[in-house]
Amino acid sequence: MAALIAYYSRAGENYFGGAYRRIAVGNTEKAANMLAELTGGELYKIEQEQPYSEDYKTCSASCWATATTGCARPTAC
Repeated sequence: MAALIAYYSRAGENYFGGAYRRIAVGNTEKAANMLAELTGGELYKIEQEQPYSEDYKTCSASCWATATTGCARPTAC
């Protein structure tokens, strides 16, 4: 049976290990690639209509604003 591995991942500036760091590939994308290798599944990357900022603090503020408005799908609100 063929598997479809749908994932959302954000690269750019991230915060981990107590510091801000730029990463070329997001953690979820890395995990999805590993799953595809193990299962032979097909990858499908979920992308936003309007991507988040590459800057971590700007991205976090945008996510927080979206979450607190009660609208998880801005283009539908």
